[in-house]
This record gives sequence, C-alpha cells and structure tokens, in this order.
Amino acid sequence: MQSKKFDLSNWNYAYYATEKQKALISLVGNNSKTGDVELMYCPTVLDEENHELFQAEFLSLSEAINFMNERYSHWNFMEKASSSGCGSCEAH
Repeated sequence: MQSKKFDLSNWNYAYYATEKQKALISLVGNNSKTGDVELMYCPTVLDEENHELFQAEFLSLSEAINFMNERYSHWNFMEKASSSGCGSCEAH
C-alpha cells in the first residue's frame, strides 16, 4: 500500500501532522516590484495554537508539493473531505 502524499488534487485541503504540529501549503499573494500581485505557494508549519513556526516560499506549486513530501512525509498525512458550495465552509 502506498502512503498518501500531497499532489495536485489535494494540496489545498490536506496536511501532515504530529501530535503538536501540522504542515500545510498556503496560497499567498505578494506585491511584485512591477506592482502586480504574484501568487506564491508556501509550505507552512503551525503549532497546536496555529502559530506559524516555519514558512518557505515557492512560485511553483509543484516545487512546494515536492518540498512538503520530501521534508514531512514521515508525519501522519491528514486529508479533509473535499467539498464545495455555500454550506461547506466551517462557518456553517
């Protein structure tokens, strides 16, 4: 059985976790020197109170996924159910 890892279909709702930390990929907008907004994919590690402990930046989603799988795949892989629609957000 192959263990689950980040891929192009689950990166935005999956994460690696230990008892006190989780590692996920955030999507961040950054102002470029030209004034345009560039999107960055940021592997991020949070503590149990969701305080940021570490963050890296990649312009490529594939690079961010590879980084996460190489660095954190020994942690437990957690995957939230993919959902959509108005009633799917955590506010409801």
